Formats: sequence, C-alpha cells, structure tokens
Amino acid sequence: MFLGDNIMDVYTLCLGELGTNCYIVSSEKKNAVIIDPADEAEKIFEFVQNKELSPKKILLTHGHYDHILAAEDVRVKYGIPVYVHLNDKLKLSSRTENLHAVFLAQKPFKEVKEPVTFYDEEIIEQDELKFEAIHTPGHTPGSVCYICGEAVFTGDTLFKDSIGRTDFPGGSYDDILSSLERLKELEGNRKIYPGHGEATTLEREKHCNIFMRDFDDIF
Repeated sequence: MFLGDNIMDVYTLCLGELGTNCYIVSSEKKNAVIIDPADEAEKIFEFVQNKELSPKKILLTHGHYDHILAAEDVRVKYGIPVYVHLNDKLKLSSRTENLHAVFLAQKPFKEVKEPVTFYDEEIIEQDELKFEAIHTPGHTPGSVCYICGEAVFTGDTLFKDSIGRTDFPGGSYDDILSSLERLKELEGNRKIYPGHGEATTLEREKHCNIFMRDFDDIF
C-alpha cells in the first residue's frame, strides 16, 4: 500500500486471549518493525519466516500484558531492541503493573529486558520508514501512538467507535480525552490501526466516534 512518502506493507496478526492486534510493518528491503508482539511468539516467527522478513525493531504502544507477552521471546530470537515510553517501562518487568498478575495469575510471565525508552515525539527509523511516537496518555501513563506516513498505530488509545479503558491503575479519562484532541489535530484521512478490533480511518472516527466528536456536533 502507498502511505504518504512511505511504501510499506502492514500485516495484522490477532493474538492471545484478548485478540490483540500485532502489526508487522515491512520496508521495501523486507526489514520489519513489529508493533505490540502480543502473545503466541511461534505464530509471529512462522509468519515472519513465510514472508521472508527480517525483524529489526519492536515498538510497544503501551505496557499492558496483552500487548507484550511475546516481546521477550521475539527480542531474544532476533536480537532486536524494544522501544517503550518511559512512563510504561516498569510494566515490562512487573506483573502487577502490567495486570498479568490480575488476569493471568496462574501463568508465567517473561520480563522484557533492556528496553529502549523515550518520552515524546521520538522518531524511530527503519530504512525509508519513519515512526513518530507521540505521547497519548490516558489508557496508561505511557501510552503512545506511532505515526508512519498516513498510518497511525493507536494501541488502546483509539478504537473503531470507541476508546481504551481508563479505569485501570494509572488510567485517566481526562488524559485520554486530551490525547484524542491531539489525534484530531492530525491532518488528512489517516488509516487507524488499533490495538483491538478493525482498522478504521481518522475522518470516520471524527464523525462517528462519540469520544472524538465535538460537543456542539452531538447536541
């Protein structure tokens, strides 16, 4: 697909008990950036091998367990860095912080080691692709969205017709509304790749998602 100045392929794997979207983004050279390796590492390995891709980086939209369960296995297998916002770094090592101890208490958890942290507006490059990480707190304190050309990988900040939960520890409804305002300022009808559910577009969500619409448009 053609996305702005970038030519890339975006593949979606729906993984784990919560059906989390793991995105594998390939450059022209077939180097891959893996966004949110959610679970089931073997499925990621098999897909990468079948597509003859070479993983180079892992980008995390946030640190909840259902987005990171395969991250350490993927990191070790390919010897690649894991990028996460500084405010969610602790979630990569703490089962309590990432909610694994709450929802999967009887299952093992692998700590994600040696993460590369950033704060806001970090540019992460892979070949011709440039991923801009913008800080969009609300679902978690360290939630980010990655902008690459006309694609936006929104994690659990923005879904089709909905937004991420804010009732977990560290969540904030006020913060997520501010983050949505930041997304609304983006130009163009960008493709939205959420952490769960179907892909959508920015213009659709501005018009159809009640959390993205202006108050005067609703009443």
